Amino acid sequence: MVDPTVPLLDVRGLTMAFGGLVAVANFNLSLTPGELVALIGPNGAGKSTIFNCLTGVYRPTRGLIRLKETDITGWPPHRIARAGIARTFQNIRLFRDLDALDNVRIAAHLRQKATLAEAILRLPRFRREEKRITEESYELLELVGLAHRARQKARTLPYGEQRRLEIARALATRPVLLLLDEPAAGMNPQETDELTQLIRMIQEKFNLTVILIEHDMRLVMQIAPRIIVLDYGQTIAEGSPEEIRSNPRVIQAYLGGEAVV
Repeated sequence: MVDPTVPLLDVRGLTMAFGGLVAVANFNLSLTPGELVALIGPNGAGKSTIFNCLTGVYRPTRGLIRLKETDITGWPPHRIARAGIARTFQNIRLFRDLDALDNVRIAAHLRQKATLAEAILRLPRFRREEKRITEESYELLELVGLAHRARQKARTLPYGEQRRLEIARALATRPVLLLLDEPAAGMNPQETDELTQLIRMIQEKFNLTVILIEHDMRLVMQIAPRIIVLDYGQTIAEGSPEEIRSNPRVIQAYLGGEAVV
């Protein structure tokens, strides 16, 4: 039973410096199970750097990252993925020459228990797991509306469908925390509306905790009960969509000059 009073994710004093450049300074975040939070801010504000620290791409210069009360600071990406954090990327990173089903199957193998010897000899446990992985991967494609594309190569899919395939692949790792890095980038308004519905649906279906980076403010204001605003690596505001919309510091960060509410 998940204790709703214990943070699923607890980030304290996260700082990431590259030489003399401080990309993120003293970032703090506490997430309860099932919560959805949006990170917004101008380009270069440090949003993707935070994602890279949470997923082990970068080792933080300072700070602490706890997932379900376990200190995961500085863990390598594969270990963090096994712990339950999955992500999508600002720039789509699919296996372009594999079909949609195999893109999802590859991610699902993270949870495979069969040994290398069992795989080589195709022993019963390996065959059972392969069958289960294929079935579950196809179900995820159905969930994101791509079942009809199962045997189509990823590079031939329309842009919006590639974004959906990335989400299906992330879900195949069975995460407890899903990080979405600009999932609506390059989408038209109809695709964005469909994506909004998809995020809501998968959050509820899988009881997921979600952190969303997004520049589409319409999507953010519709879907995120809590918003954190970054500028030059520092948190300048946090609150509800209504509070963020009228915050002078946020307006100044986005528009420059004197903020006018």
